[in-house]
Amino acid sequence: MEEKKVSFVAKVGKITESDCSGVGRMALEDIQVDGEFFRDHTWIRLNRQINNLNLKRGDMISGTAKLFAYQDIEDKNREKYGLKKLRNLSKGDGKAQLQV
Repeated sequence: MEEKKVSFVAKVGKITESDCSGVGRMALEDIQVDGEFFRDHTWIRLNRQINNLNLKRGDMISGTAKLFAYQDIEDKNREKYGLKKLRNLSKGDGKAQLQV
């Protein structure tokens, strides 16, 4: 699958402090991509743009991202899909999605 730019809305889940790599992570839950259910959760790395939103568990976040496929570590014959290169992020109730 070729990477595709999408709009997304998600609820902020658990936020972890920096790990051994020096980068924290955040779980996005109940993710919708282009208005349709995408995944129940995915983990993303924190960056300055995300940190500047001062998010806490339960907040809604929306923006654009690239959708990409990767191999499931438990089943090598299965692909999973994730989000990367999150951009145009905003904190809010998730009622309005950004147009791509």
